[in-house]
Amino acid sequence: AYKERSDITRIGEVESIELAIYKEGDANTVAVANKLRTELDKMNQTDESNQLEIIYDQSEFIESAVNEVTSAALFGSLLAMLVIYLFLRDII
Repeated sequence: AYKERSDITRIGEVESIELAIYKEGDANTVAVANKLRTELDKMNQTDESNQLEIIYDQSEFIESAVNEVTSAALFGSLLAMLVIYLFLRDII
C-alpha cells in the first residue's frame, strides 16, 4: 500500500534514499563493512546513472579503536621492558 513520506534525506542539494544496513549479532562489523564496500563499488560501476554512497560507517571507528589499542600495547610493553632493564642493571 502507499505510505506517506515522513522524512526527506538529502546529500548536498540532491534528494536521496537512505538505506540502513545492520549486521547479524554474530557477524564481524569490519568484515561486513568491507564486503559491503566491495559490492557497492561493483554496483556503481555497472550503473552510472544511480550512484550509491556510504554516509556513515561504524567500522571506521572500530578499526581506529583497534589500532589505538595495538599501538598503546606496544608502547606500554616497550616502556615496561625499559623500566625492567633499568632496575636489573642497577641491581648488578
